[in-house]
Amino acid sequence: MQNKKQDETIFKKLIKLFIPIFLELLLINLLSSVDTLMLSNYNKLCVNAVGTAQSTISLLTSLIIICSNGVAIIVGQFLGAKKDKEAKDVLAQGVIFNLLLGILLFLIFFFLCDYLLKLVNTSDTFFGYAKTYIRIYAIALPFQAITQVVGADFRAHGKPIYLTIISIISNFINVGLNYLLIYGIWIFPELGIKGAAISTVVSLIFKTISIVILEIIIIKDKVFTFKVDKNILGSILKIGGPSALENISYTLFSFILLAALNLLTDVEIGSRVFINMVLGYTLIFSSSLGNSNSILVAYYVGAHEYEKAKKLTLRVCLVGLGIMVSLISLLNIFGRPLFTLITNDKTYVDIIVKILPLLFILEIGRCTNIVVINAQKSAGDVIFPLVLGLLSMSIIMAGGSWLFSKTFELGLVGIILAQSLDEFVRGIVSFIRWLSNGWMKHSLIKE
Repeated sequence: MQNKKQDETIFKKLIKLFIPIFLELLLINLLSSVDTLMLSNYNKLCVNAVGTAQSTISLLTSLIIICSNGVAIIVGQFLGAKKDKEAKDVLAQGVIFNLLLGILLFLIFFFLCDYLLKLVNTSDTFFGYAKTYIRIYAIALPFQAITQVVGADFRAHGKPIYLTIISIISNFINVGLNYLLIYGIWIFPELGIKGAAISTVVSLIFKTISIVILEIIIIKDKVFTFKVDKNILGSILKIGGPSALENISYTLFSFILLAALNLLTDVEIGSRVFINMVLGYTLIFSSSLGNSNSILVAYYVGAHEYEKAKKLTLRVCLVGLGIMVSLISLLNIFGRPLFTLITNDKTYVDIIVKILPLLFILEIGRCTNIVVINAQKSAGDVIFPLVLGLLSMSIIMAGGSWLFSKTFELGLVGIILAQSLDEFVRGIVSFIRWLSNGWMKHSLIKE
C-alpha cells in the first residue's frame, strides 16, 4: 500500500512537470509550423534556406548546452540532497560562461557564414537567402545562451510553468512580427526572409529579458556575477562538457548528412522540411517526458534513491513508446490527406508517403534515447552516452546517409533510413545500460 502511494506521488510530480513543458513545446511547434507555411506561401526557396540555415546554426550552438545541462543536473542533485545554498550558487557561474560563449558564436556566424554554408553544399538557388537569415539570427545568440541556462535552473527547481508562459508570449510575438514583416502588412515593409529572421531575434531578446527578471523575483538566485568560482564552474563543465560534446557530435554528423541531402533535388530537400515539421509534434511527447523525468531523476540521485529513479524511468519510457507507436500509426493511415493539406504539390506528397513506414523505427529509437539518455545524464553518467553517440552517429547516421542515398541511390529514403537506424541502435544500447545499473555510481553527491 505504501509503495502504491509513493508511485502515485511520483506520478503526480511527473505530470506537474510534464504539462507545462509539453504546452511550451507544443506552442513552439505550432508557431514554427505557421512560420514555415508563411515562408512557403511567400517563396518555397525560403523554406529550404531556413531549414539549411537552422541546421548550420545548430552545429555550434550545441555548445550552449554545456552550461544548461550542467546547471540543471547539478542544481537538481543539490536540491535532492537538501543543499539549497549550494544550488543557488550554480546559476551565475553558468550565465557568465554562456554569455561569453554566445558572443563568440555571434562573431563566428556573422563573419564566417559563407564558409559554413559552402561546407554543407548549400544550393546556389537559395544560398543568398540562407546567408541573410544566419547573419541576422546571429544577433540573438548571446541572448539565447543566457536563456538556456536560466531556463535550465527554472526546470531544476520544478517551476517550468513560468518558462512556459514566457515562451508562449515570445512565440506569439514572433508569429505576429513574421506576418507583418514577411508580407509587408500595414505600415511595415515587405522583407521576406529578412523579416522572418528579425522577428526571431526580437522574440528571443524579449524572452531573455523576461526570464531573467522572473528568475530574480521568484527563484531569488543571483543571475550575474563577475566572480568566478572554479569549483562550481569545473563541476558544470565536467557534467555539461560531455553532454555538449555529444550534441556537437550529433550536429557535426548531421552536417555530413545535410551535405548528402543538399545534393538531392529541391523537391526532396523541401519534403524533408515538411516531414520534420510534422514530426516536431511527435517529438514533443518524447521531449516533454524526457525532460520532466530527468528533473526527478536528478533529485532522486541527489537523495540516493536510485531504485525510484530506475523504476520511474522505465515506466516513462514504456509510456512514451506506447504514445509513439500510436501517433506514427495514425500518421501512416492519414499521411497522404494530411500532407496534401500542408502542400498541394503532389510531387512532395508522393515522396513523403514513401518514407512514413520508416518513422516507426525512427521515433521508437528517438523516444527511448531521449528518456533514457537524459536520465543517465541526470544521474551523472555522461561519458557512456558520449562514446555510444560518437560510434553510432559516425558509422550509422553519417556513413549510412551517404551509403544509402548515393551508393544505393535511395535518395531521401536512404537518409531517413540512416537516421532511423542510428536512433534505434542507440535506444536499445542505452536501455540495456539503464537495466544494468551502471549509471548508479556516478552521482555528484556522495553518501
